[in-house]
Amino acid sequence: MLSVFSKTILFITSYIPLYTILFVQYCDFSISLLKQPLLLMLLAITIVAFLMLIIFLCIIKKQKVLIETIEIRNVKPLKESNLTYLLSNIIPLIAFNFTNRQQVISFLIILVVLMMMYVKYSLISYNPMTELLLYTNYSAEIYKDDEKVRDITLLSREKFYHQNTFFNIKGIELDNDFWLVKEKTKS
Repeated sequence: MLSVFSKTILFITSYIPLYTILFVQYCDFSISLLKQPLLLMLLAITIVAFLMLIIFLCIIKKQKVLIETIEIRNVKPLKESNLTYLLSNIIPLIAFNFTNRQQVISFLIILVVLMMMYVKYSLISYNPMTELLLYTNYSAEIYKDDEKVRDITLLSREKFYHQNTFFNIKGIELDNDFWLVKEKTKS
């Protein structure tokens, strides 16, 4: 199970594209970056967040304690999570003027509220940065003795092409219904 700290890291890293867009949008390329302290801070946050994501994924992938083999069926790519994320990024870009201090504070309040919901409801599968690192989110059903146990979300570099095929996977249970796939075999 992921800690609140781990979920917070995943939330912060999920907004790397937004940080990058804001940097490009508000950067004055005609003057030195050192004379733009807020943008320098935004660039530093982006770099640190990306490094945190890579370190987090490396640490998780090396875990051996939580690995189990489970049978899954009805594996489908999760596409709606990307749309949800996209909407939560477009609204700040349209709604806020980041040159105005009150607007920046309002944006930060919304970001904190989003983070609280993200952590509380374990919405850790909503992270487009994992897609950039060649991971894909899938929905799947866990089966035991030919009986459905529950629905889960998978994060995997392995591709699942055939929806109605049975697979055995070894993975790490990151959260109640969220697994990182380490290895898959077709049944």
